[in-house]
Parts: sequence; C-alpha cells; structure tokens
Amino acid sequence: MKQLRLFSLLFVLLFLSECATYKAQYAKEMNQTIDHPNEEVEHTFYLIGDTGNAKLNESTPALDLLKQKMWDATENSTLLFLGDNVYPVGIPKKKGEKRTLAKHRLQVQLDVAKEFPGEVVFIPGNHDWYSGLDGLKAPEKAVEKALGKNSFLPESGCPLDRMKISKDVELIVVDTQWYITNWDNHPKMNDNCEIKTRHKFFDEFKGLLKKAQGKTT
Repeated sequence: MKQLRLFSLLFVLLFLSECATYKAQYAKEMNQTIDHPNEEVEHTFYLIGDTGNAKLNESTPALDLLKQKMWDATENSTLLFLGDNVYPVGIPKKKGEKRTLAKHRLQVQLDVAKEFPGEVVFIPGNHDWYSGLDGLKAPEKAVEKALGKNSFLPESGCPLDRMKISKDVELIVVDTQWYITNWDNHPKMNDNCEIKTRHKFFDEFKGLLKKAQGKTT
C-alpha cells in the first residue's frame, strides 16, 4: 500500500476531549520537521481546527498559515476542518452583531477552502452545536452552497458518514458531539438520521471499519 502522508496544522483530539470553554484553545508554537521516505504519495490530508474565532473583517493566524502550506497541495489532496468552525456558539438565529460576526468567521474559512485544489470537508465541533440543531444547519447550508454537496459531514446533525478517497483510502467521519450531547435538549435531532441510538452508532461504526479492512482508514 502506498504511503499516506498526513499534514497536521492544528490537532483536535476528537475522541479524547471536548473544549470546556467558550474561548479558542491554541497549542504552543512549535517548529518541527518530519522526514518522509522517498515513496510515492497516494493522497495528502491537511487537518486544521478551531479556526472560527476571527475578528470582524480579519482572518486568523492559523488560516494564514494554511494558505501558505496549501500551495503544495494538488487535486489529490483533502482539506479537513475539524470543528469549532464558529465561536462561541455557532451561528445564532437572531439577527444582529453576533450573527454578523459568526457569519464572517465562517466566511473567512470558506474563502480559503475555495482556493484549495482538492476536496474540502467541514466537520462540526461542540461550539457549532451550542445554538442547537437549527444553529448547526446554518453553517451546513453555507458550506454546501459555497463548496458543493458532501462538503459538510456528517449531514443534518447525524453522527457518522463515510467518504471514499481512493481505491485504498477511506475516510470515516464521526461527530462526537452527537454522542455526548443531552438528547433531551434536542428532541428532534435524530429525525433525519438513519442512526437514532448510540447502540446503533457503534454497530454502524464497527461495520464501516470492517468494510475498510486492508485500506488506510
């Protein structure tokens, strides 16, 4: 199997932790060079998260760095926005300064995403859920309008999705906030989802892993 090279700009530990604050969390500045063997690269992933905290009419240092790094990207690449795309509470429904700022914070990410030559996928984070399921639908619609179908996964506030990258590479997308959220606060959250219980989620997740055996996942 060909080597799968992974560029990580900011790590978001989706399975291990959720942000416990409304403020953006930033890693300490690091300079690290990773050596890669001289092998043909099948696909390249660019990972970035917590980029939804831009000031009005400004971008963020992380997005500026991404724009520099993605000059090396090709059509055989995928850019993943790993959540918390709009601080502090997603896109609120009520019109006003907070909604204007929230829409700007998403738009600066979309402006970068449009320049990326490969596939782009936005994944929701816990902050994107803070305005509820209706608040989550707003960025989903905006992302898909700008980038096309399957650019916001999982869709409709559902927990799990799959994306075929190539013959030998599979991407499984999990919205961990779906699993840990209090469903009593969102009684209609699973109405449009095939998976409606946590038990069913694990069954489907195991099934996707089994189907992807022998592939880079």
